[in-house]
Amino acid sequence: MPDSLKAKAWVRVKAKIFQEQNDHDAVLVTCIQPVHGNVSFWKSPYLIWDHDSRNAWKEVSYTYKLPPRVNPDDVLVIYILKYDNNNVAVDDLEVELFLEK
Repeated sequence: MPDSLKAKAWVRVKAKIFQEQNDHDAVLVTCIQPVHGNVSFWKSPYLIWDHDSRNAWKEVSYTYKLPPRVNPDDVLVIYILKYDNNNVAVDDLEVELFLEK
């Protein structure tokens, strides 16, 4: 992560999600993995939270303020965490880093 994003930095993650089953257990994980030490930032909202979203594409967007002391060698990691064997489709994944104005 560049030094310019160390203070007052935000990350926005957008995607289209499709889930056939009504299990509601998939989460979109956004975290910062330090080179040394423990994860310093972790967000994992559920992707599908209502019955109307089953068997249909749903657009999701999450914006998070990053911690102020991010090491330039830390890695921003984004992935889908699914607790069962059902499928989740992801399309048009966008990740945007920006500074607070």
